[in-house]
Amino acid sequence: MNTDQKAFTYIVRFAGQIREMIDSRFFLECSDYSEPDKLKGTVERVIIETVMCTNHFDKWKKQPKELCKYLNSNATEEEFKRFADNLHRLERIVTSEIKGVFNKKDSFIFLTLFERFTRLGREDKAFADFLRAFQSSFRYTRVNGEGLLFDEIDKKKSTKDKPVIYAKLNLLERLMLEFLNREKDTHTLADEKAF
Repeated sequence: MNTDQKAFTYIVRFAGQIREMIDSRFFLECSDYSEPDKLKGTVERVIIETVMCTNHFDKWKKQPKELCKYLNSNATEEEFKRFADNLHRLERIVTSEIKGVFNKKDSFIFLTLFERFTRLGREDKAFADFLRAFQSSFRYTRVNGEGLLFDEIDKKKSTKDKPVIYAKLNLLERLMLEFLNREKDTHTLADEKAF
């Protein structure tokens, strides 16, 4: 057993729900995991990281075993149910051109971002539109407060360090809100011109 597989043995309360999610269309068709990744516990780790990042980021642990132990004691059925619902929503909008962001390194960040997006009350299609803009432009042109592109944020640190995750999420959320507001303003102007 590798580290991710061993860690999974510490989250027995939610193991059944996690196993069901692994077989969802999202992880089978709408993400960018290799077959070996799926067999080595990567998908389980991504689910665990997402639930932790979405609901308990203040208690973030870098090691998979510690994440599993924490969630086993502190997570709720509702948190996992909401995450499963989000996966089903994403299945309807993720296309081949944007599924690459849902990879073993960054999936949990984009899945956490989608949870934040759901609180805005916008149609899910707008999130897919944002991901397209991110993939084609923002990823290579927009920087955070320290002048780093998204893919540069973790160059000198572990991708699982709390400050790295925080910086990536903040950059993505800022870009998403700018994009959605600009898109909303464009639609408003078009609507006004129709009258």
